[in-house]
Amino acid sequence: MTSGGLMMVTGLVALAFLLVVRGRRTRLLVAAALVPMVAALLLTLTRSAWLGFGAGAVVMLAMLRRRLAVGAVVLGVAAMLLVPGLVRDRFLSAFDPADAQNTPRLVMWQVGLEIVADHPVTGVGDRDLDELYWAYRERAAGQPVTREAYPGGPVTAVGHLHNNVLHLAAIWGLPGLFLAAVFMVVLLRRLRAVWRGLRS
Repeated sequence: MTSGGLMMVTGLVALAFLLVVRGRRTRLLVAAALVPMVAALLLTLTRSAWLGFGAGAVVMLAMLRRRLAVGAVVLGVAAMLLVPGLVRDRFLSAFDPADAQNTPRLVMWQVGLEIVADHPVTGVGDRDLDELYWAYRERAAGQPVTREAYPGGPVTAVGHLHNNVLHLAAIWGLPGLFLAAVFMVVLLRRLRAVWRGLRS
């Protein structure tokens, strides 16, 4: 996941340069650097990083030419369906609730909802949720739960809930989630204002 996140960020920076730099030679150099970044991103098999890169690319293209953004979405989905092996299987698994990688996430989200219900105002604090997660699993089962019997196979740790909204609500409470949402809205509005200033 860490590698996927890093490749997503560096890939988006390279794509931004590719879209705005002038000069054929510079564009060719940036494009040559972007190709292994995207390849490495795909090979991390991190779907959230793929989604982040795709969303960032669509936003950048939409800011320049909206038709390019629509074409990029179609091209991206087609590429994911046509690419062979693990990458395609990993992409398609996102749409299968019974997939061994998705079942644990559904359990994590259920536990997250329970944590939020128990601590709606303050949350449980900005911490690793592994110990608390297993305590909630055992409470729901009414007996000890082994990590080897985890849905989808054995796990060693569940430090986060694989859902940013639920995770923020669990650690910071609903007021903290609200403030995080306000921060994101303000950030996007300021970035939009900067973009408009640059265009004018």
